[in-house]
Amino acid sequence: MPAFAVTAPHLSPEQHYELEALLLEIPGVDAFFNEDGILGTEVTCPAEVLGRVVARVRDWAASHERGPSRVQFTCPGGRVVALAEHSFEELVDFLAGCHEEAGAWQGLTRRLADDGLRE
Repeated sequence: MPAFAVTAPHLSPEQHYELEALLLEIPGVDAFFNEDGILGTEVTCPAEVLGRVVARVRDWAASHERGPSRVQFTCPGGRVVALAEHSFEELVDFLAGCHEEAGAWQGLTRRLADDGLRE
C-alpha cells in the first residue's frame, strides 16, 4: 500500500487539517496531519486511488497562495517530488513507489497500529 506525505510548510496547520479532511473523503484513504516532524499530511491508500489523491491535492493546493509551487510529495525513505514540476501521470507513478519503510514516520506507525494494520 502506498505511503507518503504531502508537505507544505508554508501553509498553516488548519490548512493541512483541511487537506486531511478532503483526502479522508476518498474511499480507502487514511490521512493524518502530523504537526511533529515533517509538518505534513501523511497518507496511506490503495494504489488504485492514487489518481484521485493527486487530483484532490492539486485542487487543494491551487486554492492557496503559492500552493502548487511549494507543495511536495515525500516518500518515507526521503525521496521528494514537487507538485508543480511534474505531470499528473508522473506524480501517480512516483507515489506508487512510496511504500518502503512506512513505519519510519511516527504518525503513520501510530495510525497503522490504531487501525490494526501491520506492514
